[in-house]
Amino acid sequence: MRVPDDRSKAGGPACRPDLGRKGTPMQRLAILAAGVLASALASGCLTAAPELAMEGAGVIRGPKGLYREIQPVSSNPYARPLGEYQRFAMTWFEDDFGGQVPAVIFAYLPGYFNRYLQSNRIPNRPSGKTLIVSGKIIYYEEQKGFGTIISPLEEALARVELIDKDTGGVLGAAICVGRVTTRLQGTTLKRRLPDELDLLPGARSMAEGLGKAIADWIASRYPRQFQY
Repeated sequence: MRVPDDRSKAGGPACRPDLGRKGTPMQRLAILAAGVLASALASGCLTAAPELAMEGAGVIRGPKGLYREIQPVSSNPYARPLGEYQRFAMTWFEDDFGGQVPAVIFAYLPGYFNRYLQSNRIPNRPSGKTLIVSGKIIYYEEQKGFGTIISPLEEALARVELIDKDTGGVLGAAICVGRVTTRLQGTTLKRRLPDELDLLPGARSMAEGLGKAIADWIASRYPRQFQY
């Protein structure tokens, strides 16, 4: 079965609320950032790692983790200067989108971040030189309807900083995206839930995508020879 590529529609006008002049400057900035990220993904400039699962006659795309550096850790895109850090500590992220971000995203984000650090084979020891991962969620969008739906989009965008704990200096910053996309062909949507009692599976999947994006960003700047 051929799965249509939905990336060309990711930044389309139907996927973004038109706030016009009624939105706050921060909301308009967040929507602009979302459009830039969608364009970058379509052109191949944004790192993405989707997980696919088949469900009946349709295809369900699992959490996606995307990132783009806006303040590079190094001016050399191939440099991996984070090898001196043995510990990665994530702070509680802020809600910078008018209190609209579900609490489940903040609750699950640290656990998913640690899980994907491990899958990237990045050592995270109880002690040692520490890199603080701090951030705020600047945009959140959820799909309101369920059932037979064509290509809904759910995502959370965060501005993330890597901070040296000893000096307080910011080493780099990136826009990270936790995204859930689904494309169905004449079938009823059935989500692959990590927990059958989870009442907000989309939000939890977005937390997983964000955790993966942040871990992948760190891995891209971590020396391979230091990975266990």
